[in-house]
Amino acid sequence: MKNIFYLRNIKKTRAISLLIILASLLSQKSWANDPPELLFGPEFTFSSIKDNWKKEEALMDYLNYLEKKLIEEAPEGRKFSHPPGGPKRIFISPDGWSFNVTTDLGVIEVKMPPMTAEDYMKYESDIQKAIFDSAYNVGMIPLLFLGGGHISIGLDYFKNDLLLLRNFIVDFINHNELSMGILNYDTNNALPLWLFPEHQIQKTQQFLNTIDPLIANNQLAPSLIVLPHEERELNIPIQHMDPTEKRMYVRLLYPLKAALTNGPRDAFCKPWDTEMRGKRVAINLKIESNHHLHEKRIEIRSIRPQYNMRDFILLITLLKKRIEYLKNISKPIPLKINVPLLKSTTYSPRKYLLRPPIPPQKALAAFYQYLKETGLQWENYRHFVWPKWQFNGQLEKFEKELERKKRKLRRLKSNCSKFLKPKTRFIKRS
Repeated sequence: MKNIFYLRNIKKTRAISLLIILASLLSQKSWANDPPELLFGPEFTFSSIKDNWKKEEALMDYLNYLEKKLIEEAPEGRKFSHPPGGPKRIFISPDGWSFNVTTDLGVIEVKMPPMTAEDYMKYESDIQKAIFDSAYNVGMIPLLFLGGGHISIGLDYFKNDLLLLRNFIVDFINHNELSMGILNYDTNNALPLWLFPEHQIQKTQQFLNTIDPLIANNQLAPSLIVLPHEERELNIPIQHMDPTEKRMYVRLLYPLKAALTNGPRDAFCKPWDTEMRGKRVAINLKIESNHHLHEKRIEIRSIRPQYNMRDFILLITLLKKRIEYLKNISKPIPLKINVPLLKSTTYSPRKYLLRPPIPPQKALAAFYQYLKETGLQWENYRHFVWPKWQFNGQLEKFEKELERKKRKLRRLKSNCSKFLKPKTRFIKRS
């Protein structure tokens, strides 16, 4: 009798073990099939408010302050750390996010590994205190016409939807109001396509005409041969790519980047422009970073420095919501400028002299419509508008006209509802 119970227990135990293994395998399969997350990476820049400041001295002041506040004086359990044996300019939060402090042309630069919009929202207060408040405490601030607030977007998210990636790039190019006065206008470091020579624009259109039917019908095959110079340009190990990745990087991004490459454009073009050709444009398709394939990303360059973490979150929310909006479009978007250019276009390396070459009222109306399509509120984004438009009355003029149209629409709706409302008839009793 004892042996019978023993055998039954063994069978029961084995059955439970098999169920646990099966559940584990199913969960692993489910995890493996989860779609990639949409990741964003920031590039915060700061400049000293001191006269005749030097980058090296400002960098040391900032690093020393961070070391003191985030490590030495931080309470137990909330201390930041450095990578084991790594540089002291990388700070790792006890929550897992991190940032790297370095320098660029005329600025102190802070970069973070990419995270989701939800992660940035979760740690918004901590990042604000660690990066921005620390910079302010050593006399460094983001300056409007010095440095940039570039935002990178993870490419892994688009790997199985080349139409979405293609439409996101073209949509950003089409909405030239974004790179000509709303988010920035920088002919020196983030040139919009519509200021390229005409043959460059035609080159881009020709490439899209060739590839669009293939993308639309899901017939874009991976490239079988990758030339050495293409691999150098792509900055990725081609031999490790699967067919899906080859379709994205080799068939779409590399030729499109070549089409968007900016050549010499005016007397102010600097020598390093020829070395960085293809990068100093409004949207940079030169695959950023030397990390693993799933960390490769493109870069939106036509964005001014963010003054705080809230502005960064607003911007990545804008990009995320726009991508969600574009998912509903089932065919390639035509390459077409959204706001016509003014006849006179001025280039200058002195950013404070720049005048966006588009009509301000049309640009503001286009941005308002862009936000409306994306499902976001004008009130949360109006402060991103080109500063001169805010101070010379253009923004006020647009908002007054906007309010007038809203009042007119409310009156119209009210009149329609009165007209359509069924009238109640009273019948006198005899």
